[in-house]
Amino acid sequence: MPELPEVQTIVRDLAPLVTGRRITQVQVLDPLLVRFPDREEFARRLTGTKITEISRRGKYIVISTDEELTWLIHLRMTGRLTPNLDAGERHLRASFTLEDGQIIYYCDLRRFGDMWAWYPGEDARLGGYALLGPEPLHQDFCPTWFGQVLKQRKAPIKGLLLDQKVVAGLGNIYVDEALFFSGD
Repeated sequence: MPELPEVQTIVRDLAPLVTGRRITQVQVLDPLLVRFPDREEFARRLTGTKITEISRRGKYIVISTDEELTWLIHLRMTGRLTPNLDAGERHLRASFTLEDGQIIYYCDLRRFGDMWAWYPGEDARLGGYALLGPEPLHQDFCPTWFGQVLKQRKAPIKGLLLDQKVVAGLGNIYVDEALFFSGD
């Protein structure tokens, strides 16, 4: 599963390909991919918008547009965004054509990934994204704050670190490594 560093790398690699470009066509081939709104409205909302910024929050890719629309992508276990479609690709779930003809493909072997397109005020439709805790490298995540969280919870430390409401973006691999190095 892509964790925070992998998602940040995807964001960094996609930024020069998509920032400042208008989306001219959206094809959602998998009805399970879009969580909000419905698949047709999702495509309608994104078509014609200009991508102004691409960033990351936890394990989510956050794409801002010129129309105050936010496109949110969670790759889950096997999702991937790519400008190059391999010959014989059998797991294409969506494609996004940009004004310069560039196409960004979303492929997902296991169909776990999710996408949303929302305007301000529709935040309640975002599920876990709206509940994310602080980023592990953000100023809000400090020893004093984390100590208070630990005192209030009885969960094992690994479960606490994996809880995205407590710390955004950590996954099993990085939590295991951190706990190994800490001696826990």
